[in-house]
Amino acid sequence: MKNQSTYPELGHFFRAYLNQDYDLSGDTLAEVVECYKQGTPVDAHERVLSEIERFKGEHPDLDKAFDEAYGQDCSPDLWGHTTASLLMELKQILSE
Repeated sequence: MKNQSTYPELGHFFRAYLNQDYDLSGDTLAEVVECYKQGTPVDAHERVLSEIERFKGEHPDLDKAFDEAYGQDCSPDLWGHTTASLLMELKQILSE
């Protein structure tokens, strides 16, 4: 698997916002993403969107790749999602 530095914005998002202290940013995924959006420049949001697409394209087994890269910080299951649906919802909220 590629080093996390291949996806720096995505890594920052998961480490800083969807970690075990996510509730400091909101109670729902939408609230946490909105907190991220308010605290970061628009070009960072665009990089996250781009990195989500690259991550999906470079990893046929999304669940395994996500767990290896971000499993210590974020679990899609805890948000009621699969890896694919979590990434899709992140894209949708970030695009709004």
